[in-house]
Amino acid sequence: MDKRRQILEAAERVFRSKGLSKATTREIARDAGCAEGTLYLHFDDRLALFSAVLDECLPDVRESLQQLQELVGKRTVRTNLEMVVTAYLAFHQRIQAAICAVFAEPELLERHRRNLIEQGKGPQIAEGLLIDYLRGEQKAGRIDAGAAPEALSSMLLGACFYRVMIARFMGEALQPTPEAFTRKLVDTVLRGARPRKASARASALAPEFAYAGSSVPSLAHEPLPIRSS
Repeated sequence: MDKRRQILEAAERVFRSKGLSKATTREIARDAGCAEGTLYLHFDDRLALFSAVLDECLPDVRESLQQLQELVGKRTVRTNLEMVVTAYLAFHQRIQAAICAVFAEPELLERHRRNLIEQGKGPQIAEGLLIDYLRGEQKAGRIDAGAAPEALSSMLLGACFYRVMIARFMGEALQPTPEAFTRKLVDTVLRGARPRKASARASALAPEFAYAGSSVPSLAHEPLPIRSS
């Protein structure tokens, strides 16, 4: 098991530094400090190794999404969504390069897709858990009934992917910091998803709005000046 762990860690490093196309089993074995034949004792082929690396990077995401199902109506919506965004940002920072690279290998992508379908896995499963949570919060009255859970989910998860992609493309550190980005992203999404009555009350009565037990900045906007022509 120690050798398997070494191989997985080596594969993740090679995927990240050289991309999937150049991540040969020989290169991974060299990084792991073992013979190429040793690698095949633990993994059937490169696809099996790629899938195993993904699984190694997923626990935090999986755990945060599974927790959501028990958190409907509990803690704050802000805290719950920040937990998910934090996990997704970390996941993409670790493995996004390999995920993107798989699209350059149609045969590998097709095999990976078939494996996911057969095993009942895939990104759609994770997104479905988030959507179910958002629907639950709608029923609990903590998210506006008119908001589209699918759109809210796409905003949150899509923003994580895009922000990490831009940082990697430009060869820069994630800006703003992951913590600051998480706060800003969740705050912005909640501005449009907050129950309308609560938003109206917040605008009329106080500069701060106690949302599900947490004090957050008011979301009321100053009216834009109207210029005469």
